[in-house]
Amino acid sequence: MSAKVLNGKTEFPLINEQQQLMDRYENWMDKFIPVIKAHRADETDKVAKQRISELSEEAESWRLQLVEFMKDDNFARHYMTATERMTKEIY
Repeated sequence: MSAKVLNGKTEFPLINEQQQLMDRYENWMDKFIPVIKAHRADETDKVAKQRISELSEEAESWRLQLVEFMKDDNFARHYMTATERMTKEIY
């Protein structure tokens, strides 16, 4: 099996609510990635720690919807691809 989980977004379309959550998640990642990088560069950075806490709380607010949508293979592919991008940018 290939490490790639998504060939193209058009190949695995999402319903509107799923797309809205993915948009929200990708926007969240855009805020989260630089904060994680800052924290990794300086673990004593109190501002980064506070922002990580705030962003974690934000993510918790849509966790139940995420769990439900992850039951759908197409959504799961999109989510895993986005998460893979974040992981690559962080490490």
